Amino acid sequence: MKLKNIVILSFFLTALFPFASFAQSDSLGMLGDQLDLYGVLDLFKNSDNLEEFEKKLNSEDNEVNNLDLNNDDKIDYIRVVDYQDGNGHAIVLQVPINETESQDVAVIELDNTADGQAHIQIVGDEDLYGKNYIVEPLDNSQPANNSVTNNNTTVVVNVWGWRPVRYFYGPHYRAWISPWRWNAYPVWWRPWRPLGWYAYHPRLVRYHTYGRVVVVRRSPRIYTTVYAPRRVVSKVVINNRAPRPNYYNRQNNGQNYNQGRQNNTPNANQGKQNNGQNGTDGGRNYNEGRQNKTQNLDQQNKEQAKPNREQRAERKQSNSEGGKQQRVKGEGRNHQRYAGGGGRGRRGK
Repeated sequence: MKLKNIVILSFFLTALFPFASFAQSDSLGMLGDQLDLYGVLDLFKNSDNLEEFEKKLNSEDNEVNNLDLNNDDKIDYIRVVDYQDGNGHAIVLQVPINETESQDVAVIELDNTADGQAHIQIVGDEDLYGKNYIVEPLDNSQPANNSVTNNNTTVVVNVWGWRPVRYFYGPHYRAWISPWRWNAYPVWWRPWRPLGWYAYHPRLVRYHTYGRVVVVRRSPRIYTTVYAPRRVVSKVVINNRAPRPNYYNRQNNGQNYNQGRQNNTPNANQGKQNNGQNGTDGGRNYNEGRQNKTQNLDQQNKEQAKPNREQRAERKQSNSEGGKQQRVKGEGRNHQRYAGGGGRGRRGK
């Protein structure tokens, strides 16, 4: 019985391992993880026109759209707009973020290079996927995610036989512009809650059969002349994004920031110490100034008091001399009185 349970557990682990490894290896660590461009390309290939393609993009059953760019816990509606310039098409996938802002998610670049020849690439917007995240189809005779070469030359898949391509280059085609916008969506659409990474990505294995990521644009003129002047970005999305590929850079910046703070701290502390010393010296200077001022005042008071003492001494001396004179006069009077008194005494005899 135990052996049977071990066998069953091993079977489930073996079955789940490819999904787990797929989810880990395919992560960009950015908001674009929530819209798989392999799946988008497959839905485009199997649509008759852009109206049908837009409906498939926003269908929960296809499990391709998992975007929630405005963080309202609801799947975003993706509208499709085609910008045409001669034989070149820039088919833009765009999400209304609010009443005033939208965000381009990806652009499908389709180019008719010759009679019966066309190639296609889908390019993720750099705010969601980083720079130069480009997915293109592989030759159906080649395995997925392998480089396809012929005499050291990359084989570009001719998509002229795809269902919607003939439609684009037909005589009656008019460029499609989705009529839907923020809070004005088709009656059949009901948003659902987005899934987590490990629940969403295993469902996309079936879309990764014949596709590859490249770094070279096959028709750069479509981007530079048709799409780039019309690119739309949202400040809300830029503020909400949290790219994990920059995690280590953020760590390094944090270290530099902390080092900067540490470097600044000694300087700041030195400054505080210097300021403190200056403040102390200032206090000493202030006290010394007060002492000097007090000494000066005391000196001035002493100098001012010195004449007063001299005046008092002079007055005292003059008073003493005047007293002596008065005493001398008094003695003279007393002598006169004494002399006069003697005479009267004799007369009384």
